[in-house]
Amino acid sequence: MANPMAIFGRAMQAKADGEYHKSLVDFIWLHEHAADVDPLYHALRRSYALSGWLELGLVHAPALESLRQLLRRKLAQRQQAGADAALEADIAAIQGKLGALPAPPHPPERTPS
Repeated sequence: MANPMAIFGRAMQAKADGEYHKSLVDFIWLHEHAADVDPLYHALRRSYALSGWLELGLVHAPALESLRQLLRRKLAQRQQAGADAALEADIAAIQGKLGALPAPPHPPERTPS
C-alpha cells in the first residue's frame, strides 16, 4: 500500500530538484488517493499537499492549470450531485489556496499619441 507521507516527501523533493512533472503527478495522487489509505490524510491533502501544489504552480504553469481544473471538476460535481461535507471542504481549501495567489501585474496604461 502506498504511503502518503512518503509520496508527499517525494513530491516536495521532485519540486526542489526541478522535476516538475514528477512532482505534479505525486500531488495529484495525494489529492485523489491519500484519504483512501486513511481518512486522517484529508488534512494533509487539503493543507500541505495543496500548498506544495500551488508552490509548484508558481514555477510550472501546468501545475497551476491542473489545480484550477480540479476546482472546476469539484464545482461541477457539487452542481450535479449536490454537496457533502468532504466536497465542500475540498472546494473551500482549493479556493483558499488559489485566492492567495498574487494578482497578475496589469499591463501599463497606454497614453494616446
